[in-house]
Amino acid sequence: MCVAGCGSEETSTHLFLHCNIFGSTWHYISRWLDLSTVIPFSVGDHFNQFTIDGGVTKAQRSILQVLW
Repeated sequence: MCVAGCGSEETSTHLFLHCNIFGSTWHYISRWLDLSTVIPFSVGDHFNQFTIDGGVTKAQRSILQVLW
């Protein structure tokens, strides 16, 4: 079970993207970097979202790559 106590099965996708406790971190990071994003379904898609140059400045991309 999820270490946050939300009652869901603990998987990397749940923990990093969909958990109400830990997954919300990406929302705050996106706001901090002034990015408009949609939380993807899988961790792999999430990685691709922040490594492909889709209107993200070089500085923003560098920060996101450090976070990953």
